Amino acid sequence: MSTASPLKTAILIFANSAETESARKVLGSGCKKGLQQSLFEKLNERTVRTVQKTGLPYLIYTEKEQVGNNFGERFSHAIQDVFSKGYGRVIAIGNDSPELTANQILKANNALKDGKFVLGPSCDGGFYLMGIDRESFLKTDFLKFSWQQKSLYTELIDFAHDAHLSVEKLCPLADLDEEEDLKKHGILWLQKLKSLREILLSINFDEVFPDFIFLKHTLTLCHIQISFNKGSPVFIF
Repeated sequence: MSTASPLKTAILIFANSAETESARKVLGSGCKKGLQQSLFEKLNERTVRTVQKTGLPYLIYTEKEQVGNNFGERFSHAIQDVFSKGYGRVIAIGNDSPELTANQILKANNALKDGKFVLGPSCDGGFYLMGIDRESFLKTDFLKFSWQQKSLYTELIDFAHDAHLSVEKLCPLADLDEEEDLKKHGILWLQKLKSLREILLSINFDEVFPDFIFLKHTLTLCHIQISFNKGSPVFIF
């Protein structure tokens, strides 16, 4: 990892361990805890691989490194802690946006270098990425936001306007927080993301998601395309 400097950007991966995620998020009514945990382990691994492709330094804050009594306190403290290590800019992401790419993170970094406040909105009213510089961050302000609520994105936009910050908005992405997210976006993710198909192929799909027959059929078709089709693929990766 590169030496920290006021001109450097660090990526903050703010994500719990697979064990904690599987206890907090239930993605299937008949899911066995150990198998669901395997899915979150794969998602965590994918997030780290995506971040590593950027070449930027990164820090991982699981529940072991997080400090505070609620999400807002833990998240704000983590950002402040990264700044205390000497970095001048932070790009904060989680582990639950399967479509997030290294290019999107690098786009956020370029916007940060231009002095912008960066937000990647999620479909549930929150965000999957936030980029902020040290001069614009004030922990007391961040503690006031309605964290994990549908109004969060709007509140952050209002904060940026009140602080006279130029905002760079990335494209909206869906995140995986609950069973309903998988029902809404699962087929699209399977069609677009080879890495997610590989995740689901690596675990016992019937036991993890026994109620999602439509996803199983899509996954099977994608697997056939990967394994046997030597011509043009039916699904876009």
